[in-house]
Amino acid sequence: MAAEAVSGAGYFPAAPYRPGNFPSAQHAYPPAPRLRRRKKTRLQVSPRLQRVLLVGVLVLGLGYTVAFSWRAFQQAALLDTRLEAARQTLAEAQARQVRLQAEQAYMQTDAAVEKLAREELGLVKPGEVRIVVERPDGPDPKAGKP
Repeated sequence: MAAEAVSGAGYFPAAPYRPGNFPSAQHAYPPAPRLRRRKKTRLQVSPRLQRVLLVGVLVLGLGYTVAFSWRAFQQAALLDTRLEAARQTLAEAQARQVRLQAEQAYMQTDAAVEKLAREELGLVKPGEVRIVVERPDGPDPKAGKP
């Protein structure tokens, strides 16, 4: 008996060990059931429902397109208004610049310097006499009746 236990002839099968060939694997769990794959069923949609869904998607797409186009149109109109205002301001500034450059050129002439010296500063050339006419405190007779 001891010889049988040592050789192991009764405990293990003579075949080499392969998956499922172990003694414990033969009795431990029953085999798992085989799963069947379901057939893929396609969703059946009636042609009328297909048309309704298509029209709905097209209407929604058209609505989004119109909404975003309208917003872009409004923004473009606002930018055009701002651009026109900026162009008008630029034209006014350029006209003012031309006027100031002409005034600057005039002020650098001898005639302008002499006129400023006489009228604003009250200066006279040597040998001239300055005469100042003062008005009475009453109303100006040329202005008419108040």
